[in-house]
Amino acid sequence: MKRFIVLFFSVLCVSFAFCNDIIVTKSSKRIEAKIVEISEKEIKYKTINNLNGPLYVLSTSEIVTILLENGEVKLYNNDEAQLDNLSELIDNQEVTPRIERMGSSYALYEGDKITILNKAEFPSFAQQHCPAAYEHFQKGLTLKKVGFGLLGSGIGLAYFVGIPLLRVGLRNEETILHSVNGGEMRFYNHQASVFSDCGGVFLFVGHVVAAASIPCLIVGKVKRNNAHNLCNEEWRNKRVRTPLTFSLTAGANGMGIAMNF
Repeated sequence: MKRFIVLFFSVLCVSFAFCNDIIVTKSSKRIEAKIVEISEKEIKYKTINNLNGPLYVLSTSEIVTILLENGEVKLYNNDEAQLDNLSELIDNQEVTPRIERMGSSYALYEGDKITILNKAEFPSFAQQHCPAAYEHFQKGLTLKKVGFGLLGSGIGLAYFVGIPLLRVGLRNEETILHSVNGGEMRFYNHQASVFSDCGGVFLFVGHVVAAASIPCLIVGKVKRNNAHNLCNEEWRNKRVRTPLTFSLTAGANGMGIAMNF
């Protein structure tokens, strides 16, 4: 009985190191999950890496221990052999850093430590710690430059080339001559019409080029704003592990479990 009490409080302390539910099976399999339902005969859960995926069902007869996210510990089917191999059933303490966007800055969370990265520091940080995020961010910057380039070119073609040509052409396209008897005669100036036609073309092309800048600017902003999520995804797949081992000790006063970390 004493041994089970020591085990319970040891596992309870470990459970606070995890940010999700942990299921340990009789076959020494460790499952990181989000438990949806616990009943007397079975539990229902989703894997932590695919919360939108299928719902799994596991019989409680196959479970040794459940470490819930809130710190609660549930023990099932514990025998002497499983207690002796507890260090293999409960793997390593995991510390997963994450980074969040806060306006124009970024907050890096590493356990209890918080580091603020400004807009200029994030690319260098991503280049060192997450090349995929850095590449994603740089693509966003490239699209931003292309977008502003197209926007400037479009405005220049439409309003600084197209409209002046159009005004010159329309002003000189039709000339009115007064006859001697007081009548008037109109004739079409073909040279002036060339200016108005070119002005119309430049005005149209300028608006098309300016419109083409919009998707570049939008996609570029999305890529820059979401680059930090690639860091979080990579860190979830490559967790930083702090070794945590258990050993069963015996002495004159009884038996207990020692934690080494």
